[in-house]
Parts: sequence; C-alpha cells; structure tokens
Amino acid sequence: MCKALPRPFEGKSPYAYQFGAGVRQPCEAHAGVVRQNAETTVHITQQFVRYAAVGAIGTLVHYGVLVVLVQSQAAGALIASTIGFGAGALVNYLLNYYLTFRSRERHHEALAKFMTVALLGLAVNAAVMALLAGALGLHYLLAQLVATAVVLAAGFLANRWWTFGRHSGA
Repeated sequence: MCKALPRPFEGKSPYAYQFGAGVRQPCEAHAGVVRQNAETTVHITQQFVRYAAVGAIGTLVHYGVLVVLVQSQAAGALIASTIGFGAGALVNYLLNYYLTFRSRERHHEALAKFMTVALLGLAVNAAVMALLAGALGLHYLLAQLVATAVVLAAGFLANRWWTFGRHSGA
C-alpha cells in the first residue's frame, strides 16, 4: 500500500513511501519520477564533465595565447587575456556543438547564442582580471584561474539551457 507523504512534505519531494516490514521504499507510482530524476542528474553531471573537458582544451588555447603575448611583451595581461579568450571560445563552440551537447541547432542560431554567452563571459573574465590582477595586484595567472572558474560555471548553465537546450541530443 502506497501512502502519501504527510502534509509538511507535500510538494517538496517526489517520494511517497510504502511502509512494510519496516523498509521505506518509493511506491510504484513515484518510482518512475525518482528514476527519471536520478537519470537526469547523472546526465547533467556527465554533460558538465564533457563541458569541463572541452573547456580545458579551450582554456589551454586561452592560456597559451595569454602567456605567449605577455611573455613576448606583445600585449599586457588584460589585452592578452581578451585575445586568448576569443581563440578559446571558438574552439569551445565547435567542440561543445558536436561533442558536449550534440546539437542539431542551426549554426547561425547556436553560434550567435554561444558568442553572446562568450561575450558575457568575456566581460566577467575582464572584470575579474581587472579586479584581481589590476586593483589587487595578484599574479596574472592566479587571477586567471579564478576568472576561469567563474566563467566555467556560468557558461555551462547558460549554454545548457539557452544556447543548445532546445535541440540538444546529448
């Protein structure tokens, strides 16, 4: 027999418990919801891992350009980071389109959305770099690590639900 949750828990959990022999198990009516939620969590986690791996490749491109430009004195840290960010964003778009999200979105639509997210990420990246490396005097690579973490989390959420969300096959 499946009993609904007591009033304080209504609307807060997909579980309704079957009480028998002292074991609490999801009842059949709610087991599918629980399974689906677990599968969705695993799917999003796997997708985030792919996104982060793709991001690591783009980040290597970003950091490579940053270091080369700064060390060769071709540009200061902020300008070099901006140029590196653009190169890394292009690599990230292509890999995320085909590997992470397996998108069927038209390129002109997906690329426009992705670059909008990337430009917002660039603004966040520049603000963090200006604050940490410029105003606070942190080493430019340490500042870039913090900026990268912030942009990674925000970019995943925006790209998952806006850029590639509608026609994502992953």
